[in-house]
Amino acid sequence: MTSQPHSRISDADLMAYLDRSLDAGRMAEIAAALDTDPEGRARLAEWRQQNALIASLYQPVAAEPLPPRLNVRRMAAEGRGKHQAWHRMAAAAILCLGIGASGGWYWGHQGAGIGGTAPADQIVAALAAHRLYTAEVAHPVEVAGNTDGDLGTWFSKRLDRKLTIPNLEQTGWRLVGGSLLPAGDKAGAQIMYENAGGQRLTLFFTPVAPHKDGVPRFATSGDLGVMSWTDGSLNCTIVGPIDRTEIKRIAAEVYDQLT
Repeated sequence: MTSQPHSRISDADLMAYLDRSLDAGRMAEIAAALDTDPEGRARLAEWRQQNALIASLYQPVAAEPLPPRLNVRRMAAEGRGKHQAWHRMAAAAILCLGIGASGGWYWGHQGAGIGGTAPADQIVAALAAHRLYTAEVAHPVEVAGNTDGDLGTWFSKRLDRKLTIPNLEQTGWRLVGGSLLPAGDKAGAQIMYENAGGQRLTLFFTPVAPHKDGVPRFATSGDLGVMSWTDGSLNCTIVGPIDRTEIKRIAAEVYDQLT
């Protein structure tokens, strides 16, 4: 992201300052710069106010269980297909995001060098799809796969983008398989992994027009960590029951294998 026209502090630095993601030295530098940057102070105050408002509205909802009317098995029993259930879950996930405004999405630039910013609607969709499919016991994926099998070929054809299936075994996550999901008017790909403890992690890919620049996003929703970025012509979102440190480690591994 680029800085505002009349401000000397970039949005990326300001979001990192708000999120307290920088080291003490850099935090002090930005604090000093804000003393002579009224527009930067105004943007910071606005983002703080947004975060406080979002927290007051949605934080209690994020801790609540999904209501019975959104139970996947009940919706299936009533004759609604899995894709329709997925859309309902996406709407519910908007409320479950909790704090996710400006500063809360930032992943500091000490990370893996990932560039680009995925839109918020993909993050909502990735969370909803993760919650829906990881809860399935018998059929969590449409196609079981391996890193050198047909799964990558299938997804590449449907997304019209070259998609390599990341191998995350060295990080403790074994590939389960994948599912083709709607992503607006295009196709999206969800790839699922499982660790030795039975926990599940998903990668959600959607095609975009090639672009660069921007800031990767990090968020939490209940016990789930989320990280999202754009890599060339693909948006990638990781969702899993892991903390910020672990999700950054996995994101770096995914990024290295995609580039």
